[in-house]
Amino acid sequence: MEQNKKPELLSPVGSPEALVAAVENGADAIYLGGKKFSARQYASNFDEKELKKVIEYCHIQGVRVYITINTLLKEEELSSIIDYIVFLYKIGVDALIIQDLGLLKIIQRLLPDFPFQSSTQMTIHSLEGVKLLEREGFYRVVLARELSLKEIKSIVQESNTEIKIFNHGALCICYSGQCLMSSMIGGRSGNRGRCAQPCRKRYSLVDLDDFGHNRENKYAFLLSPKDLSTLEQVKDLIESGAHSFKIEGRMKRPEYVAIVTSLYRKAIDQYYSKQQIEITEQDIKNLKQIFNRGFTTAYLFSDQRGNIISKEKPNNRGLYLGKIYSIDNKSKKMHVLLEESLEIGDGIEVWTEDKNNSGMQVSHIEMNNREVKRAKAGEKISLSLLNNVKIGNSLYKTSDISLLKEAQNSFKNLYHKKRPIWGAATMKIGKALTLGLWDENHHFVSIESDTLVEKAIHRPMDRHKIQEQLGKLGGTPFELIDIEIDMDENSIIPIKEINQVRRKGIESLTKEILKVDRRIDKLVIKEKVQELWKLPIAQREKEIFHPFLVAKVNRMTSLKAVLETDVSEVIFGGDIDFDIKLYEKALNLAKEKEKSIVFSFPRITRKNYIDQLVRHRQDIKKLNPDGLLLSNLEMVHFFRDFPMEKEGDFTLNAFNHFAIEKLEEMGLENICISPELTLKEIEKIQKYTHIPLTLFVHGFMEMMISEYCPITCKQNKQDCYPCRNNRKFGLKDEKGITFPLYIDDFGRSHILNSQKLCLLENLSDVVKLNFKKLRIQFNMENEQEIIETMKAYEEYLNNLQRGRHTIPQRAEKLINKIREQGLTKGHYYRGVL
Repeated sequence: MEQNKKPELLSPVGSPEALVAAVENGADAIYLGGKKFSARQYASNFDEKELKKVIEYCHIQGVRVYITINTLLKEEELSSIIDYIVFLYKIGVDALIIQDLGLLKIIQRLLPDFPFQSSTQMTIHSLEGVKLLEREGFYRVVLARELSLKEIKSIVQESNTEIKIFNHGALCICYSGQCLMSSMIGGRSGNRGRCAQPCRKRYSLVDLDDFGHNRENKYAFLLSPKDLSTLEQVKDLIESGAHSFKIEGRMKRPEYVAIVTSLYRKAIDQYYSKQQIEITEQDIKNLKQIFNRGFTTAYLFSDQRGNIISKEKPNNRGLYLGKIYSIDNKSKKMHVLLEESLEIGDGIEVWTEDKNNSGMQVSHIEMNNREVKRAKAGEKISLSLLNNVKIGNSLYKTSDISLLKEAQNSFKNLYHKKRPIWGAATMKIGKALTLGLWDENHHFVSIESDTLVEKAIHRPMDRHKIQEQLGKLGGTPFELIDIEIDMDENSIIPIKEINQVRRKGIESLTKEILKVDRRIDKLVIKEKVQELWKLPIAQREKEIFHPFLVAKVNRMTSLKAVLETDVSEVIFGGDIDFDIKLYEKALNLAKEKEKSIVFSFPRITRKNYIDQLVRHRQDIKKLNPDGLLLSNLEMVHFFRDFPMEKEGDFTLNAFNHFAIEKLEEMGLENICISPELTLKEIEKIQKYTHIPLTLFVHGFMEMMISEYCPITCKQNKQDCYPCRNNRKFGLKDEKGITFPLYIDDFGRSHILNSQKLCLLENLSDVVKLNFKKLRIQFNMENEQEIIETMKAYEEYLNNLQRGRHTIPQRAEKLINKIREQGLTKGHYYRGVL
């Protein structure tokens, strides 16, 4: 990035008040959602009429507007999304932020000049993923929040697209776009903007090898991350070369947006004006006071796996005020030595030992037996006694009324922040007064007066008077920075004419700024839509499949067990460190048993892993497996030219037939469909695609993958007892439900569903839907369980293909066994919101 090019400060907008707060406090751009198709469905969001006003207000202020359509789209939503993006295109939206690959295909076909950026839900975490999206036309890519600043710098230097990073706000404990926890627990899909935030609940770590006993006999917020804050590291972020800094917070109040935006605006501007940034102690306090769960720089500067979680509290903690040093039960007072100021109207919370915290808005403060409105740090005060509190409990200020009022004042009026413009006026005797106005974005207008300039008989017009009149822009969004006056001596024109020229000039400049040069030919769009929706020719001769079972394993012992069954294809690999000899050994074992083998790779492939693949690119080609299972866009790009069948995993979130076609265009020949769809929804998709599909039918569904390990308490993985001894752990929630977890070769944690997915008794429904493959996945099962499972599925599937629909005894036995342990049919019959 050029040294004189400031990074964009991108602020969140979830309400009309937050819009003004962002713009008036210095945002370069804002992001917001419509009433539908937005990943924050519980924010206020904006209807179409409101969106038009948003565009006008922001563009007048020189602020860019990005609309988020960052959810996965169901088949029945595709027609309405087309109408929506055409509307957004026409009103002048600066860019779309998207997740769904089907939407990408729609935009590319219908509106190829509509700029689009990637959503964090696309899980882009290395250069390979950036390169793929760059090739697909994304002009800006947002990187996963798990990346280090070193990785970010490398990607910026080696890519040709703009890079966006997060600089402040809430963190997800799971890689964004890969979380199914809210979906599986309660049917509210985070991929569709309805996350119920199960990560903010209490859990206890349990030892599954010790009959599920608690490793620590207490519940804590083991999956609830602190908030990201980089205000004190803005210099480092700027020098990374990233083009856009994103503040998270569309669900936050407008005062939060105002405070956070203004502080980062100040810091960025200081870097470019003074070459140094002066962050005051009060700046940090204001940032904490407006909202914090505890602050962290996450993974930007070092491995923070042990310091990223806010175990004590999942929501705002505010500023620490001090401890209760005495309690007077008779007068119902508690006494505190303040470490921060406190005033009437502030909010407080007392942290209690049993975590049933008490809080209130302060309505009464006593100091030295008299009432006061405000007390300073270092002073002893008395407050009304709250329930359930004891001496020694900590007190926090959760809201500061003065700070809130200050924030509110910053967005009380529109156009408090003025847009700079420049001008030039020509005043020649016998000619009209001419005024030219322009802004920093090269919008230019020229206006002439209706009356001609005359020669002054007595007192000529004063140059400064003309400048003064033309600069009276108080009620407008503009501020005239400078104006050049070219005038004849002894010339004069009525003041009212000057005022009228000024008004006309501002009106014309406003129209020029708001002018949308995007023409829509309705007939052309209609023809493109019809072409887009036309059933593929191959549909008429669509191949009818007799589905076969595929087993996915990640350990050699599991592979050997699977190979003892009649399975025809095995998938080996996954979240294991790359070892070409291990893959070669797996391939040889499979070939000895005359089985097809597909290599799979980790769900997350950071730079270090890809560097290993680069070194062994030719070795993989020589081994020539029967196929490759690719779990992310990084791997899709890396293996794009490999001469073997490539299948996309369900982690690519294929949710509609356009997404499947887009993945086919990227080189995939088979797709494992998203497990968040119902069988009926999948059937609708199959009407529009000839591409073979795989269905995940059995196994523990992985709900989260995280860089954070809830088991380890030491930074060094080699010192981790559970990792060295392969012990099995889980997270138990307060309802007593336990979610198994395991740690992979990279130290990442994988949290599994509490119940095992099993479609064995529904296999007759499944085989009617023309899947090519039915996948069974093993990650925690022993060899006996693997063989039992495979034989039960094989026997029933063979019976069904012979027309016998009665469930075999072996299958019944397995179903009953799993039901006792916990069985789920996932979303295949219930679906997600």
